Amino acid sequence: MRYLFIFISVSTFFACQQKSQDGADPIPINNIDSLTKQEENFFPVTVYFKGQIHDIIEKGINPLKIIPLNGKYDSTWLKVETLNKEFADFLTPVIDTVNMKPWFTESKFLDNTIEAFTWTYDAKPNIPDSINLRNWTVYVNPNSGKVTSIYMKKILPDSKQLQLTWYADSCTHAITVGEKNGKAVILNQTTILWDFNP
Repeated sequence: MRYLFIFISVSTFFACQQKSQDGADPIPINNIDSLTKQEENFFPVTVYFKGQIHDIIEKGINPLKIIPLNGKYDSTWLKVETLNKEFADFLTPVIDTVNMKPWFTESKFLDNTIEAFTWTYDAKPNIPDSINLRNWTVYVNPNSGKVTSIYMKKILPDSKQLQLTWYADSCTHAITVGEKNGKAVILNQTTILWDFNP
């Protein structure tokens, strides 16, 4: 029975990336045009994540944490009171205009290859060492004006990278990348899933 449960969980995990393309979580603006005109403000990423976490708690959902181990998958149900801790890598540092505009540049464009408006933020050369965030991108469905996903990259000690993706109303994926024999390798990865619909 446990293996059947894990199989279903893993199948759902792989489905979450496909579902993210149809993301339905609203962004805190009226429409795309108003967002493109707000050049003075960065997209409030941390507020968005906290809103998603609030929705999970309000719906009474216990997310499933999935970690690959030696070719298999270990899964654990998460208690709602632990969600801020489980999502800590997404919540720190705080990403908003006040905290990040001095250290990041913003670029916006319509990416026809993935059919999404993208807002990309890259670190300036003078970014302080205390900020380990290096870039992030917000993907928005051009038809609905809603966020589909947010990707972030942080630097870690020993030349490692932490790559984080939040798929709207669906799941998160975190990958730690290191180097071995001059090649990039995945050291560990974690998925947290809360949309169990096929």
